[in-house]
Amino acid sequence: MNVTNNSNTNNNIDNNNNNEISQVVKLVNSNYNIKENSNESLISNDEVNSNYNNEREEEEDISLVINNYNSQNSNIEITTDGNDSNEDNEKENFKDFIYEKTPTAKEPHKKFSIFSFFNLIRNNKKRIATVFLIINLGFPVFLSYNNPSSMVQIFKREYSIDATQFGRLYSIYALPNVIMVFLGGILVDLIGTNKSSLIFSTILTISTILAAISSSTHSYGLLMFSRVLLGLGGESLLVCIATFITDMFEANQVSLVMGIEATWVQFGSLVAFGVLPSFYNASSFPMTMWFIAIIASIGSILNIVFIIYQPKLRFNKEQPIPLENIADDEETPYGENSVAIDTESQLSSENKSFLVLFKENIIQAFHIVKSMSMRTWVLTIVAFFGYSAFFGLDIIFTDMAIERYNYSDAFAAGIMASETFTTGIVSPLFGIFVKKLKRNILAMGIGITMTMVGIFLIVVTDVMPMAFVILSGCGYTLMSNAIYSSIPLIVEEDGMGTAYGCIGTSYNIGIVLFPLFLTYFRSKTGDYIISMWILILSSAIAIVCLFILKYFDKKEPNHLKRLDHNDYNFLKYFKLK
Repeated sequence: MNVTNNSNTNNNIDNNNNNEISQVVKLVNSNYNIKENSNESLISNDEVNSNYNNEREEEEDISLVINNYNSQNSNIEITTDGNDSNEDNEKENFKDFIYEKTPTAKEPHKKFSIFSFFNLIRNNKKRIATVFLIINLGFPVFLSYNNPSSMVQIFKREYSIDATQFGRLYSIYALPNVIMVFLGGILVDLIGTNKSSLIFSTILTISTILAAISSSTHSYGLLMFSRVLLGLGGESLLVCIATFITDMFEANQVSLVMGIEATWVQFGSLVAFGVLPSFYNASSFPMTMWFIAIIASIGSILNIVFIIYQPKLRFNKEQPIPLENIADDEETPYGENSVAIDTESQLSSENKSFLVLFKENIIQAFHIVKSMSMRTWVLTIVAFFGYSAFFGLDIIFTDMAIERYNYSDAFAAGIMASETFTTGIVSPLFGIFVKKLKRNILAMGIGITMTMVGIFLIVVTDVMPMAFVILSGCGYTLMSNAIYSSIPLIVEEDGMGTAYGCIGTSYNIGIVLFPLFLTYFRSKTGDYIISMWILILSSAIAIVCLFILKYFDKKEPNHLKRLDHNDYNFLKYFKLK
């Protein structure tokens, strides 16, 4: 079939031709407008309410329309060569022509069925298996981290510790991560993600086993050492997870998988607050701690399985160049020079010891830090005070709710579980909101204000605080989305890893310092009122820093690199301007 346009014809298409075209469009189940180049006239079609059920009748109708159309139309000529073997292809080409002439035409809608669902799973089984293996690496991290907060009074009773000693469990966790955020990333670059993930997941598992042993011996010192190992292995393992995702998935799929991973690890916190207290009531404290160790061990096993089957799980990725291709290159005029240069550079890298390479990477990271813009540093300060406000609430709320409202451990932990569940659901929605808003500083301000208002209402009211805790958690999630989406706008590509490291370092410093202050005032005053006001003050300082960030953002000459793409003109939304 040949489809041609006669550009010399300038007459309007008559009504008969319009009807013939409409019949063709009905056969392909589309609503559209055709705009002919020669006369700029439009041909519209009403909504199609029925489809042909018989394929043979459809083919006969298409043939009839083509014949009628050829006899009446001078703008578009459709001819066939009489070859019956190509008849199906000709008709499909005619359909393609109609779609090409109608950009708004849509393919027929396919109804969803249980069979299509299973076909979807079958066609994407590698992706599903990869996502399952990767996201479960981070689940034990959040489960182990929130373990003490979910059973505050139980920990105090089992280890005979006070509020200050309890706060140190979080400070000692975050202390190694002040520098491990940098060192862990450098280690991943030097020895690879697979080896690094094995090291960090093993450290994580050992930390949970030591914590389980300490529950039987009631050794606070052993528990503290296990928290150090948890900090060393846990945060760096999250870096490996992010690297796995970017390596295994295409760029347009990374954000979706990251969202799935972020939601799933939050369910680790949900299990900590919602399941562990009930598990303790049904069994014992050592059994509860060993349950966490078993979960961590399963995560390590899944890590090993993923590494073993990683080559078979790859999809939509360029495969390594075969060695025979390199041999072919050597025969080209420039082949020898290329091979010689690559070999020389490889030998020079091999001659360097691991420590030398490690030192060079650290020096390079510090050079990147020194070259960061003022906006990056102000954003880091915002992250310090903004994250610390919510993380502080997350650490002390369960104990405060037990003391102030006479809640049980399970009920107080259930309130935090509801916050974790809610933020896990709204996190992807906030990501879309930040992207559509295109005003990251404004989004941070809204998020921090929500957190501050939630904490303030907990302090000044005596009502059931679940709604206020959820409000604070949603504010934290919105702020976090806005902060992390701001890094690519203000930092060059080669410095983004270091910039993310600065953000991680800032909130880990907050986790080190704030529990010490919060529990200190709790010990001195007998309640958490002053501690809660410290969290409110931290949120207020973060908001002040946002005004400073806005000041420097306005000085950015490239509007596309600004965190707020436009000024705040809300009057137009209310049609007042």
